[in-house]
Amino acid sequence: MRSTHCEAEVNECLSNPCFNKATCEDQVAGFHCKCLPGFIGALCEKNINECLSRPCKNGAACKDGINGYRCHCVTGYTGPQCEVNINECESNPCENQGTCMDALNSYVCKCPPGFTGSRCETEQSSGFNLDFEVSGIYGYVLLDGVLPSLNEITCAFWMKSSDTTNYGTPISYAVENGSDNAFLITDYNGWVLYVNGKESITDCPSVNDGNWHHIAVTWASGDGAWGVYIDGKLSDGGSGLSVGTEIPGGGALVLGQEQDQRGEGFNPAESFVGSISQLNIWGYALPPEQVKSLATSCPENLQKGNVLAWPDFLPGVVGRVKIDPRSIFCADCQPLEGSIPHLKTSSATLKPGSKIFLYCDTGFHIVGNSVLHCLNLGQWAQPLPHCERISCGEPPPLEHGFYSAEDFFAGSSVTYQCNSGYYLLGDSRMLCTDNGSWNIISPSCLDVDECAVGSDCDSHASCLNTNGSYICTCIHPYTGDGKKCAEPVKCKHPEDPEHGRSHGVSYTVGSEIRFSCEKGYQLKGASQVTCLESGEWSHLIPFCEAISCGIPPHPKNGAIDGSRFTFGSRVMFRCEEGYVLVGEAEATCLANGRWNHSSPFCELVQCSLPKEIKNGKYIANGVMYLSNVSYTCDMGYSLQGPSVLVCEALGNWSSSPPDCEIVSCGLPPVIKDAVVTGNNFTFGNTVTYTCIRCEAPPTVQNAFSIATENMYRSNIYFVCNFGYHLRGLENITCLANGSWSQPLPTCEETRCEDPDLIENGNVVSENNTVGSRTAYYCNRGYSLEGEQIAECTEAGIWSHPTPSCKPNPCPVPIIIPENAILSETTFYVGQEVFIKCREGYQLQGQSVISCNPDEVWTPTKAKCERISCGPPAHVEHALVRGTFYQYGDMVTYSCYSGYMLEGSLRSVCLENGTWAGTPACKAVCRFPCQNGGVCERPNVCSCLEGWMGRLCEEPICILHCLNGGRCVAPYQCDCPTGWTGSRCHQAVCHSPCLNGGKCIRPNRCHCTSPWTGHDCSRKRKSGFHHF
Repeated sequence: MRSTHCEAEVNECLSNPCFNKATCEDQVAGFHCKCLPGFIGALCEKNINECLSRPCKNGAACKDGINGYRCHCVTGYTGPQCEVNINECESNPCENQGTCMDALNSYVCKCPPGFTGSRCETEQSSGFNLDFEVSGIYGYVLLDGVLPSLNEITCAFWMKSSDTTNYGTPISYAVENGSDNAFLITDYNGWVLYVNGKESITDCPSVNDGNWHHIAVTWASGDGAWGVYIDGKLSDGGSGLSVGTEIPGGGALVLGQEQDQRGEGFNPAESFVGSISQLNIWGYALPPEQVKSLATSCPENLQKGNVLAWPDFLPGVVGRVKIDPRSIFCADCQPLEGSIPHLKTSSATLKPGSKIFLYCDTGFHIVGNSVLHCLNLGQWAQPLPHCERISCGEPPPLEHGFYSAEDFFAGSSVTYQCNSGYYLLGDSRMLCTDNGSWNIISPSCLDVDECAVGSDCDSHASCLNTNGSYICTCIHPYTGDGKKCAEPVKCKHPEDPEHGRSHGVSYTVGSEIRFSCEKGYQLKGASQVTCLESGEWSHLIPFCEAISCGIPPHPKNGAIDGSRFTFGSRVMFRCEEGYVLVGEAEATCLANGRWNHSSPFCELVQCSLPKEIKNGKYIANGVMYLSNVSYTCDMGYSLQGPSVLVCEALGNWSSSPPDCEIVSCGLPPVIKDAVVTGNNFTFGNTVTYTCIRCEAPPTVQNAFSIATENMYRSNIYFVCNFGYHLRGLENITCLANGSWSQPLPTCEETRCEDPDLIENGNVVSENNTVGSRTAYYCNRGYSLEGEQIAECTEAGIWSHPTPSCKPNPCPVPIIIPENAILSETTFYVGQEVFIKCREGYQLQGQSVISCNPDEVWTPTKAKCERISCGPPAHVEHALVRGTFYQYGDMVTYSCYSGYMLEGSLRSVCLENGTWAGTPACKAVCRFPCQNGGVCERPNVCSCLEGWMGRLCEEPICILHCLNGGRCVAPYQCDCPTGWTGSRCHQAVCHSPCLNGGKCIRPNRCHCTSPWTGHDCSRKRKSGFHHF
């Protein structure tokens, strides 16, 4: 209260004591601050921290405000308190009916079979086969945990195998509880089906015949109904197989092997050898009509199984399994129109399951099926038909004429011509119509009277007309064929026989010719011939034969050389070895049939008398051929040369006579301690012996000698005094000349070699004489190994080998970094040890440490860091999966639809910091590009110059082919018979057109007047026209 009487109250609020816009309420002797929300305190001076109660959820940051707070949410949450997980699936990001599963700040698309990509945006290609090329356990496809539990199942696939050795297991499914046969199809010799360990052995035929077969197996749990379909038809089936059971999910699914336990336990005898394609699995049993459509066409609603589709198996390929991108399934059938001449189709569709109707061009009719169905294999179900030209058959024959034609098909024509001597009445050309009949009645040929119109008979002949011809006959006395009549007949001039001659000068009919032979020859045949009216001689012309002398007499012990014994022939005579010819060696056959000399004879050869030899004699048994003479020497002489000589065929002795040389005794025997006198050692001479002695032996300083005697060849030995050693030979010998051998040895003072220095130590020595000593000491950190003191011995060597200073051991280093290894396992002073990192790591820092003499290791700051390969290389048209890029990490590649992976689908970060192999995605063309074309984009071929079409199968001919020619290659026409040239524009006439004629159609010449005929070789006769 204030004022004089304290009647007025003081308003404490007038000083504005309240903070933060609080309302001040005055009170008696005080005031009260009414705070705005969010403030407390007597003066409302404190801001309430609403974050103290931690209202924000899921890791959000709380920021205090006035009478409130604000939550800053981490990515993926929303709401006032960040309590709501944002559902990224609300935008339906998954494509192709993929299932979206929400995650924190992200989503995961679970793709349906056959699709991939973060949003299931990529449809995987089914255009491949898997080839299991060899038997064994090292090639298969394994998918783990991909099958859900199933009460029904359909497994359908295409397979091809010619394996007759193994059972063959296309697919097996095993789970952890010991059921290795949860679902199994095995033995392509006659299928065996297992479901949950129960089997059904079928009566199906074998399918390992090397052809593609479609196999489908269905099973339903309710009544255990099962069926095995081969090529769309039910081959065997039944019920009661594993009734009421369920195929468990989460097991191992394997292609190409039978499992004895989950994912392993393969048996080579049960492995699949062949090719598998288009394997799909459905979670229900397909009805028979759908199985049939799978085998015969490619229905869109059954292209992929609803549990697993064929592309889903690619990531599971293991080992020796080849991925063949050239799949033929669900491919279009071969285009027919344009590929089969003259064939037309009612529809351009070539899809599997489609049906087309066929017909031919005008003038052709179809041979074969006119309706075709396209199968799943991209093949037509029926053999391909072809178009044949409609034939009119052979045209009517023409009496006295002939026709010419290329063929008898619709649109073709025949041309009639008459034989020589006839002319044509009617149309010469007849056309084959499209209904298979000729268009006109055939013409006829009438006879020409050649005698009336002028024939080519000789002027000395008569002419007689005949049907189609005429006859010319020479008028007597002329002769000939009527067209040429010759003068009266003469025989040909006869030729003279060899070695003979003819006599006569007239060769007319009745003339005679005689024949004779030269001297030494006689006539064989008629000696006389007469010319007959036929112009021939009455007998064959004779010949002259040489007269024979016969074989001459054969000489005894000789032979005759020569095989001819007729006039003028010569023979030679010769004798056998050891004989000589007496008489003429040659004889000649004379004209009188006798030899000009009588036969010679052969006499035995004789040698001269043998020669005498000095100091020897001989004995001979004769001097005729093969006689011998023997030589011998007197006593004291030896024979030098052959002892026996033989008389040879040429009358000479086999060699010169031998010589007799005096005998030598050789060197006399050696007698110990004696000298031999005399140098002639031949028969009758002598030698003498005398003994040898030497003088007293010499002395050697600092040595004493040891001797026995001074006789020839005796030895004296020298021994050095103590502390000395011998230099030279230890002995001398008494020689043959009575002197001792030189040089004398000497005795030198014995000294040891300078002691060896030792590494990491030092040496202290006196001198190197006998009895002196040497001491060895080691440096710090080293210990002596061996004797420390060595003494010089009488032998001049030290009493102990040189010791060594070995480094002291060091403790195991404890400073090595993590993931490192050392280059050594034992450690010692002075040693350098290298630090290496384990595989997949690289060293940063110092790589070497060493042990000091105080047995302490030098410090190091080295460390091993894991190797990084960095992001993998970009592959065009591919999706790469994997976010870690260090050693041992792996990424996988998958190609977009229409592309096929070349190379491994997995790449691993290697120790050298590079990725192991980068694959490529190559475009796939369902049908291969032809004629050098390249698959540029999926099902798009890039053609070389000169080719066009979807598969580069159509050649380009800028200028069209004429006269029925067909374009078969760039700018090249295949011409029908009768045409040639780059455009089939030039007609071909097999017989060249003569006399200026020009080939205008096949085998048809356009003749200039007055020439006619198919080759313009005949001249028209005046008064007649050729039709």
